[in-house]
Amino acid sequence: MRLSFAVSAGAFAVACSPDGPTMPKAGSDGFTERGIALDLIPPGQTIPFIPVETSATCSVGGRGGEQLVLPPGYVYTVVAKEGPGFANNADMNTVNETGPQKGRFLYRTHETTTNAAVSVTDLQTGVSHILAQRADWERFDSNVWTPWGTILAGEEVNPAAVPDPNVPQATAGLVYEIDPNTGASVARSALGAMAHEGVRFGMDGNVYAFTADGLSRRQLRDYVEDVRTKVLTIPNVGKVDIRDGFSIVEARKN
Repeated sequence: MRLSFAVSAGAFAVACSPDGPTMPKAGSDGFTERGIALDLIPPGQTIPFIPVETSATCSVGGRGGEQLVLPPGYVYTVVAKEGPGFANNADMNTVNETGPQKGRFLYRTHETTTNAAVSVTDLQTGVSHILAQRADWERFDSNVWTPWGTILAGEEVNPAAVPDPNVPQATAGLVYEIDPNTGASVARSALGAMAHEGVRFGMDGNVYAFTADGLSRRQLRDYVEDVRTKVLTIPNVGKVDIRDGFSIVEARKN
């Protein structure tokens, strides 16, 4: 069983075992949680953060969200759990960053071997449902909201076991653009056929697709964290956007 958690700093985590959802009631203005209010942080300062010493141990059927290890000042809220409308192997999360109900809907990819999916949770009502799912989709991982109001979800697989019938020449994972309202999808093959670990938009307006091909998960994580740690030692750096050290495919909209 997997759960999605919201942490007060704005990050999302996934853990296993069941837990009772703590959703806001329908019609509420959103989540209200104890912790450090981000809008109370003085300009130029960042939210205090003390890294945990070790990762939490995931115990199936255990204490649910209570098994998360969080730094002082952080709290968690269960926003969704496996069941109807929520597939297995939840991976990356994004919200609707633009539009009339900005921030209300949480979209996540599901990294199942076949029949991968994108699900959505209404953060006001707590209701989840499958937005899009196909038998030929494999191991959905990357997930990002586009500036024009759609979702890009990528397959992390190389080689592909079930080729897309509309792009039969692709031998590895593809990125799909998905309509958040209808679930309609189209393959964006310009972003390459590879194991898509992540997709992000740069300030230059380009789309960057990252792949973990040739690296184990541990090697990729350690490399990224090493780069991030070194960059953060530079004075006045408040945010790190990692772009180097991966195989990168660049594409422009249209």
